[in-house]
Amino acid sequence: MKWKLDKALTKGADGFWNLRKMVRGKAIKAKLPTRDKGTALKRAIQLCDAALLGHDKTLTEAKARRDSVASVGDILDAYEKGSPLSPKYTNRNINSLTFLIASVRGVEIEQEGRGRVEIKRVDCSSSPKAVAKRRKLIGKLPGSVLTAELLADFKEHVLGEVPPVQVWESRHPDEISTPGKLTPADLNKQKRKVNRYLRGARSLFAKRSPSGGNLMSREVGVGIYANLKMPDLTGFMAVPQYKVNKKSYRAPSRRMWGRIEAAVPELKENWPEAYKVFLFARNCGLRLGEIKFLKWEEIEERHDGEFVHVTENHFTDGSKGKEDRDVKLPDGMLEELEDLKTDSRFVIGGDHHFRKDLVEREISDWMRAHGWNRQQTVHELRKWFGAQLATQTGDLYAVKKILGHKSYQTTLDTYEDLVKYPDDQIPAIGESVFANPKPPANVLAVNVA
Repeated sequence: MKWKLDKALTKGADGFWNLRKMVRGKAIKAKLPTRDKGTALKRAIQLCDAALLGHDKTLTEAKARRDSVASVGDILDAYEKGSPLSPKYTNRNINSLTFLIASVRGVEIEQEGRGRVEIKRVDCSSSPKAVAKRRKLIGKLPGSVLTAELLADFKEHVLGEVPPVQVWESRHPDEISTPGKLTPADLNKQKRKVNRYLRGARSLFAKRSPSGGNLMSREVGVGIYANLKMPDLTGFMAVPQYKVNKKSYRAPSRRMWGRIEAAVPELKENWPEAYKVFLFARNCGLRLGEIKFLKWEEIEERHDGEFVHVTENHFTDGSKGKEDRDVKLPDGMLEELEDLKTDSRFVIGGDHHFRKDLVEREISDWMRAHGWNRQQTVHELRKWFGAQLATQTGDLYAVKKILGHKSYQTTLDTYEDLVKYPDDQIPAIGESVFANPKPPANVLAVNVA
């Protein structure tokens, strides 16, 4: 059938095309994931044809085939129940899949009181309410939606977006991307975004999971989908990721570090809890999540020094690598922490809300206010500590153990170049740009439980 779509297609302020069309009493409203009018017209024709076929036997047979396989919701429920990962990473992977689908596929939503069904895009924002609603709506789709075509559309959609310029970025006007014309750096950023969501979404169907083995095994008790009739995922799993430049660690400039160094006394005086976070990240290489709910009882005094025992407690999962580790404190650091003690239980004072959310904001705002223009704030302090270890020792396996990396590949990708080509911008341990406190020369005396 030849469709008249001149008035049905309109271009939005963001450059994407929108379709509004009535087909045999069925309202089609869809934001098409393309800025090209020709591509948008083809997609619009496909949607209208699909709506028209909804009254034909062909679609009835196709629907019966789709209904014979598990729905996306069934798959998500099975994964949530049987995932070998922690709830944090299980939910992250589930969100990757629902976000990927919602970015390029609409869902049929029945309009209450109107007696009609509309095809609408699903909210892709990251608020907890939007995430829960997205999972509920996307869960109604058949599992057969997981195809190579879905991933091709997602790639086109993401590469058509212009990534936002962050407030801490300093860019010249000719370094800012425009729709359809991304700078090389922004293009790589969007390709990494695609790869990130592809990895998360496809991890639900891993056959060689390091922690869970073959999730797709049909053996009951081994595979988590053994009781479901799964769709054919061959195409979905075969689409390759983008090849992008490997990003190894690049040390911040001494000028930037100098500004931070000069402001450290101010941080200690005005934001003492944030200052404690700063000390642990910068001089011990702890993650922010390992610092927030660190207890005094997890700092141990021994004959050979003072150590932080990084382990799980009722508020944190402990080391990301699922391996307890003991990290030595610099000389004098424990004494300084005790002078700043404000809570008898936790090293970081304040209430639960402050430790969970606000202390991170305090130190990030302070670093930004003093000229810090890297993407990460607290985590960069940890990386700086790791860079010192890698440069001084040349032993990346020791660096992995001290930092608690889950995978050696992470350590290798981040610090390999510092071992191969030592950077004179990275001072040796004990020659920190910070005057107080300095990492000890024997910082490598770390025990891994």
